[in-house]
Amino acid sequence: MLNETDSKIGGYAERVEIDETYIGGQTKMARKNKNKTTIVGAVERKGSVIAEIAPDRKATTLMPFIEDKIQPYSTVYTDEHGGYNPVSVSKNKYRHETVNHSAKTWVIGDAHTNSVEGFWSLLKSGIRGVYKGRPTRKYLQNYVNDVCVSLQSPSRSNAYVYFVSWSGSETF
Repeated sequence: MLNETDSKIGGYAERVEIDETYIGGQTKMARKNKNKTTIVGAVERKGSVIAEIAPDRKATTLMPFIEDKIQPYSTVYTDEHGGYNPVSVSKNKYRHETVNHSAKTWVIGDAHTNSVEGFWSLLKSGIRGVYKGRPTRKYLQNYVNDVCVSLQSPSRSNAYVYFVSWSGSETF
């Protein structure tokens, strides 16, 4: 099994971008994201990726994801979404910088979410290509895991350890 520090990304002075996206469902302008699945993801600027399905994008969902997946003392970059406000309050744990996409600001110095946005693009392109745009919610996390593992940096990638931890046993 992976130990706790191996399952987290970031660390002292490491940069991690966090964002959320929606996949699936019908788009109706009145209820734009009603039938879509929320996915929260984090990309370490050195290449490691973690993403998982979330029930929503509220602070009560995002903060446990951040605390479980991001090592303390990491620099966390997000957009201006209010669900990330508690990250700023926990200054003794994370350094938090934001970019204001609604004001058409994409980069401020080192602060941007371009890497995680690029990951969403790869994920959605793969869904359109492999699953013809129709993955079921039941198996969506498996596909997200597959894309995350395939994008890991060589220093972090270990497919055997991943599959052992995922299956819960060393017997195949």
